[in-house]
Amino acid sequence: MARLAAAFPNSKPDKMTTQMYYELLRDIPADELKWVVDSCIASPFRVFPPTIGEIRGEWKQYRENRPIKFKQLEAGKEGPYVPMPQACKDELNAFFKKKGFRTKYRDLLENEFNRLAEA
Repeated sequence: MARLAAAFPNSKPDKMTTQMYYELLRDIPADELKWVVDSCIASPFRVFPPTIGEIRGEWKQYRENRPIKFKQLEAGKEGPYVPMPQACKDELNAFFKKKGFRTKYRDLLENEFNRLAEA
């Protein structure tokens, strides 16, 4: 509710409105609710705060369209392994080297990548 009040300062929600939003939106996980509210706020030409129905509708759309990896994880399935591109490995290696980490950390990271690739 604080995000909505900050985004729409002319809207002054009373205690009953705040309680209503809380009661009807409390089943939505906090991180998802934050994303959905921000998405509603960022809608072009929005003059008034989003209604509870608009927030729930946006959440439903978010849940249906999120990446398959999240759906698999919720179902208890592990997603497919995607190896890290060599360019990313090189960039991480350069990062560790620049930060002055000893070689064993870079080697440890590389060993972990290799172990995951073999699995």
